[in-house]
Amino acid sequence: MSYRVPADRDDQSLERAGSSPDATAVLAAHVRSKSIDDPAARSLVAAAGGVDESRFPRELVDHVVESVRVRTSFLDDVVMRSVRRGTSQIVILGSGLDTRPWRLPVPNHVHTYLVDRDGTAGFSSEVLGNSPYGQIRSVTVDVTQLHWSAKLVESGLNPDRRVLYIAEALLVYLSASAARNVAYESAGLGSPGSEFAFTYGKAQRNPDSLYSSLRKSVSEVGGEFKSAISHPQSYIDGTGWTLSEVETYDTYRSKLPDIGDNPSAWTQGREPSWLCLSAHQ
Repeated sequence: MSYRVPADRDDQSLERAGSSPDATAVLAAHVRSKSIDDPAARSLVAAAGGVDESRFPRELVDHVVESVRVRTSFLDDVVMRSVRRGTSQIVILGSGLDTRPWRLPVPNHVHTYLVDRDGTAGFSSEVLGNSPYGQIRSVTVDVTQLHWSAKLVESGLNPDRRVLYIAEALLVYLSASAARNVAYESAGLGSPGSEFAFTYGKAQRNPDSLYSSLRKSVSEVGGEFKSAISHPQSYIDGTGWTLSEVETYDTYRSKLPDIGDNPSAWTQGREPSWLCLSAHQ
């Protein structure tokens, strides 16, 4: 059973969605809809007014589509493995227009918490309606603020049960201290066996690199890259988590059957980008 946009939600009803996601969330959903077969993402982008792809360099678009496909595959695998091990609470931090609750066939007892700021949290549920998979709760809170995790408990999260936290392409938008606090507060909620999955890429200093082009394009839609992590171990040390699985972008990319191990123009000559999974101490 796969998600399809409800028949009673025509284009006009979608456009009347009351909240308004930020432009970076819409851009990310647009890229995801090109990276994988994701009708839910296409509907969200349409409801938010669409994306003019011609604004961005073609080479950059091609790279980001591939990059999103790789990290989406990695994190989808993390979710399904965690659920099979008994995790029944999933928290997507800085969720934007993440469509996992409508794509991944988790059991009905699994609760997914979509955590984001006002204007984005709740938009997906408003547009897409109920999911055939699990239960969805929208949590409006700014994860850059101290004690943001208290809002999760108020929204029904059980801190004495396993939790899988996901921070996909989030940390680079936070200050170094806020990024560390995301991991620290997450470690405080959840029983042993809880997990914290995150992705990030190293900043590139070459002003002519694709990274600089990406940074410029993100700024044009109102986003800002604020921090860079030198290594996943340095990020996670002292937060309450222990690294249990570390993948580089290139090594995981080579496992995808229709991409293979031929390096892309983006990865040639770059320092590694990391796809990481941390387990509770």
